[in-house]
Amino acid sequence: MYGQVIGINSSKIVATGYEGLGFAIPINIAQPIISDLKQYGYVKDRAVLGISGQYIDSMVSRFYGLPTGMYVGAVTSDAITAAGIKKGDVITKIDGKDVTSQNVITSVITSKKPGQTVTLNVTTSTTGKSFTATVKLSQSTGK
Repeated sequence: MYGQVIGINSSKIVATGYEGLGFAIPINIAQPIISDLKQYGYVKDRAVLGISGQYIDSMVSRFYGLPTGMYVGAVTSDAITAAGIKKGDVITKIDGKDVTSQNVITSVITSKKPGQTVTLNVTTSTTGKSFTATVKLSQSTGK
């Protein structure tokens, strides 16, 4: 009625059998993100683990002889390097939770702030040995 933004469209289903089914983010959720982007160029207080990689499911696990979990494809954090985690390692648990999908890691990280820590169970792909590492989360700057 007053021309105020109440939400931002985020996605829409375009398929047979669906008509006009769209999803939006409420403005009270979007506004702090918009403000941070304008002020800092990134969203403050978003933690990142400091790796990139992909989830290894049971089929890939059997094929390559690796455990299921998150395969470390690249390390982007000094905290990860200091913990002894390298490219090729597999994260099998985070804070005691089995890594059964990418979403497990994402949900644990999003519940924390930069500077907090997570405990990772890691298997080294070259030797098959496992170890536990405590890693300090970094600030996500979008880079």
